[in-house]
Amino acid sequence: MRIVLIVFCILLTNVSCKNRKESAEFFTRGNFHFKKKEFDKAEHFFSEAIKKDPELADAYNNRGLIYLQWGRLEEAGDDFKKAVELDRTFTDAHFNLAKWYSETGNTEKAQSLLDGLQSKLDTSSSYWNAVGQNYILQNKFQEGEERLKKAIELSPQYVEALTNLGYVYLVQYRDKEAEVVLDKALAMQPDFVYALNNRAVLYGRKREFEKGLELLHKAEKKDPQALFVLNNLVLFNIESGKAIEGENIQRRAEVLDEEDPYVKRNAGLILFQKGLYAEAMKVWEEIERTHPEVDYLYYFLSKGAVKLGQSADKYIKMAQSLKDPWI
Repeated sequence: MRIVLIVFCILLTNVSCKNRKESAEFFTRGNFHFKKKEFDKAEHFFSEAIKKDPELADAYNNRGLIYLQWGRLEEAGDDFKKAVELDRTFTDAHFNLAKWYSETGNTEKAQSLLDGLQSKLDTSSSYWNAVGQNYILQNKFQEGEERLKKAIELSPQYVEALTNLGYVYLVQYRDKEAEVVLDKALAMQPDFVYALNNRAVLYGRKREFEKGLELLHKAEKKDPQALFVLNNLVLFNIESGKAIEGENIQRRAEVLDEEDPYVKRNAGLILFQKGLYAEAMKVWEEIERTHPEVDYLYYFLSKGAVKLGQSADKYIKMAQSLKDPWI
């Protein structure tokens, strides 16, 4: 985050001089609250700074970071684009815009911007973590792994990069390697939600649900709105025979996003547990048409087929090809 100084008002009118000073003061106050993670107050002061000086690129950039934190992606993108438009040399704004493109699915545009920043950010672990994440979103796991390792080489205690590397190992079923880096991340930051969730997933693969639930409850306490955590809590509770707990959490997940494919998978699982096999299969078959990558989907389809007296062979073969550990 850059520091904006209150400039001398040489050759400016009294009004513009006054506005520039007030804008810089608002910006300074915004930074103060931003560093304390008081984002409501920070957003207010950055907005006031922009009102007083609509050409203050730093205020747009910092407000964009807050909007990104809040999930207001469109507004975040608008602010990052405005910051870049106002100051073409503003490296941080270009970097934030690249990450925004990556997060909103435009990985090619993100890659182009990130490539253009390499010469300026080659020694930045945050840069290499972002590049690695962008490759992961493109399912280019080898390239992502290489960049994440570079980030960790630059900053060995970079918890986010370690967790991302653990994810790369996780999706490739390199479970032993995933376990090592995730445990390392959690040793440094025991409440890091993504590391807790991914470590729980490893326990889930071995059907060690109690160990997984312990970690997931820690993650839930830290971020009660994390949908991916709630989805795993529902799955682990139901698979370990705690149907009531699972259904209670499912209702919270559905409030957040009832169209999420993992939420729908779990809705099917609840129907299945109640003996409504045909209804459960209908839910899972719809997910198969739209999101066949959903974890354990073919395992559940095979169970449903058996209950309906149908052949489960095609589902079992698909699960095996996907390395489903529960088959």
